[in-house]
Amino acid sequence: AVQSAPRDREHTRTNRRGMRAAGCNAALLLLLLVCACGALADDTFTCTSDPTRVLPASYVNDGVCDCPDDGSDEPGTVACSRERFACAAAGQPEIPAVFAHDGICDCCDGSDEEPGMCANVCEAAAEKERERAQLTEQQQGVQDRGAIMRLLPHLRREKIHQLAYPVPPKPANIPEEIHEITTETDEEQLHLVRERQERKRQMEWTREHNNKEYPELKEAAKKAVEDAERSISDACYFALFNSRYMWKAPTNYVYVFDGFKHVEQYSSFNSVVDAGGWGHWEDDSHTVAWFANGSPCGPEKRRTTRVEFVCGGVGIPANANATEVGPLAAKVLSVEPGKRCMYLMTVMSPCACQGATPAAEAAK
Repeated sequence: AVQSAPRDREHTRTNRRGMRAAGCNAALLLLLLVCACGALADDTFTCTSDPTRVLPASYVNDGVCDCPDDGSDEPGTVACSRERFACAAAGQPEIPAVFAHDGICDCCDGSDEEPGMCANVCEAAAEKERERAQLTEQQQGVQDRGAIMRLLPHLRREKIHQLAYPVPPKPANIPEEIHEITTETDEEQLHLVRERQERKRQMEWTREHNNKEYPELKEAAKKAVEDAERSISDACYFALFNSRYMWKAPTNYVYVFDGFKHVEQYSSFNSVVDAGGWGHWEDDSHTVAWFANGSPCGPEKRRTTRVEFVCGGVGIPANANATEVGPLAAKVLSVEPGKRCMYLMTVMSPCACQGATPAAEAAK
């Protein structure tokens, strides 16, 4: 009969042991020698190179490698051979050579057994893996969303503090470090460069103003935060307000999602394009947002960006504080051109996980 799928190695342990039991009698003498050396006692066997790995005595010379580091449990078989067998299907991990032509389908395409014995289940296995990865991503997103929601009271105070205390004036464009970025520079490096330059500017500006208090700025900050809360109208997404998230395109453009303020496009020539300011949600699901009235695009049009939020985990630490959550609350995945004068941006955020399956339910 054709086997429908590669079977789990643990599931087939009993079968494999039974299939090979008859062939193990020839190794009885070796087994007695092992016992004589003291490795086997009280119906147990201890792997030579790992004293913490203690096996039932029946596992010795049964055709299954239980001491993979040294193969000491299989002195009379080839089960612990280091030889490997390459499955024909691309991307499949190699299997021990002893697993080939043993009557059990290990490769998803069945190439380790005789033709016709195993069904090709590679596509089904790949789809199952994609579903598993997506579920894991959603579970992490639900967990991260919970962390954000718990910190909301502190986030509000942090946003006011960020806006109220004097900081360096926002540059008209990204400074010279963007010009030096190569095509190999990844998002993390770009973020670190940006943060380093920002800290430098902030220190210089703070020294110049001698940490003076600016009551009018505090009042303006409170009003800005209140306006943002009303406009964004989603408590979780408020965590993104006043935080910047970058994505570097293969074309050397750098796109910035400036947390519900603007979407910007920078080039390696230090030019900046306003791709749209915060406008509105497309509907009450809060998964698509529109940013409009950006830089002119032709005689009568202005640039617009459609931002789609997708559920995903960003790995917010359990002990994260309000200062750390903002920069971690989202990640720009891609930016593509839409119709004329429009950009299509995809942003992953735990805040889009409102309808995702909680980890506790998914585990049932």
